[in-house]
Amino acid sequence: MGHSGSISLLRGNWFKNAPGAEPVGDVSSRRRGMTAPASIRFAIGTLALALPTPGAAQEIMHEVLPTDAAAPRQARATLRVETRARYEFAEAAGAGAASEALTIRIRPSLEFTASPQINILGEVEAIATLLPDRRNGFLNPARGPAIADARTLELNRLQIEWAPSEAIGLTLGRQRISLDDERFIGTVDFRQNQQTYDALSAAWQLPGRAVLQAGYIWRVGRILGADQPGGVFDSDSFYANLAVPVPGGQVSLYHYDLDLDDRIGSVVTSRTTGVAWRGRAFPSDLSLFWELAYARQHSGSRTPEYWRAGASVERGELGFALRAERLGSDDGTAFQTPLATLHRFQGAADLFLETPAQGITDIEARATWRIGSLGPARAALLAIQFNRFDPASGSGRLGEEWGAELATTLVDTRLSLAAAHYRAASFGADTTRVWITASRDF
Repeated sequence: MGHSGSISLLRGNWFKNAPGAEPVGDVSSRRRGMTAPASIRFAIGTLALALPTPGAAQEIMHEVLPTDAAAPRQARATLRVETRARYEFAEAAGAGAASEALTIRIRPSLEFTASPQINILGEVEAIATLLPDRRNGFLNPARGPAIADARTLELNRLQIEWAPSEAIGLTLGRQRISLDDERFIGTVDFRQNQQTYDALSAAWQLPGRAVLQAGYIWRVGRILGADQPGGVFDSDSFYANLAVPVPGGQVSLYHYDLDLDDRIGSVVTSRTTGVAWRGRAFPSDLSLFWELAYARQHSGSRTPEYWRAGASVERGELGFALRAERLGSDDGTAFQTPLATLHRFQGAADLFLETPAQGITDIEARATWRIGSLGPARAALLAIQFNRFDPASGSGRLGEEWGAELATTLVDTRLSLAAAHYRAASFGADTTRVWITASRDF
């Protein structure tokens, strides 16, 4: 997640590699060798993105002199730098000239572990645009489709974490929050500007290795950037998510009470309650994964519903997955997920960032091939994906989309080439997007 440089097609299996998709019962195995507060941070979905991969950080250690005869304690400062460069092309029928953007993101962070119970983290995000603003429809509405990566310099995170015990963790300040597969609350890490939350969040590891996450959010820094209209949500929102390990998988129960104001006249209020089940099995030489989810949303007097069902199979280097998802509509009020990592869902061309009034049903099929080494490049993967979009209420078809991506790693740099083409039926216009991305962390 924190290192993603690719589009949604190559985020691995929907169920196996999504945040929180691994059964909660496996948390302890990932905690081995961690200090007490680190183990709690790993159990907290809100902090999962902050953990580095091995070798990605430069650590500065120094001993703190004790004030009594107790054994010396160590404090640790960890410096990390995430970098990503991307070229994006976007073209839509009838929208004038095509848009394009070439951006570079640098995201340095400094994490200070003051004691086994207290951890402080600060992070700055800087985004530079290397092409004229007039060539991006986001900055020049007379141009083609928007590419929502603008020039930015901002405080991305500033948080303090307190772990009073191995079973409880609290985080206060500007932070990342990532719940389950980010269908409802996530960081939108695909875009250069990450979505972060000013919040108080908590996690409890309960008996049976279940994990309860809950929090209050009073501000959301959106991907548009604080300097852009609609770039901030003023919030009065609560969330709770209980993940319970079950044989062969995990069940999540959740409730999200959102009250969001984008400061330019749009207010979103909704209460969503739902359940999701993800499972896995390994018969013979196959790997099987499945998911079922249902939610009901209260928006004013309307109660649109949501469901999702999917399954995938992997054998050796090949994989195939099929998923159906429906965001319903109640008398013109559609099921909405304004804090989700929307690029992961309903195709990569981003035609359905807001659910249309008639709702949407998405049938998605994806094939993957783990190619392995390609000359000096390693861990190469190829994915091809198809989406068919129909209205949840009424008849006809909204459109369909084809997408493909090739991703690999070369000299510790992650590279990807991806494209998506949406063909409109009754919604939007024919749209093509292309991404070339390189990312590396230090």
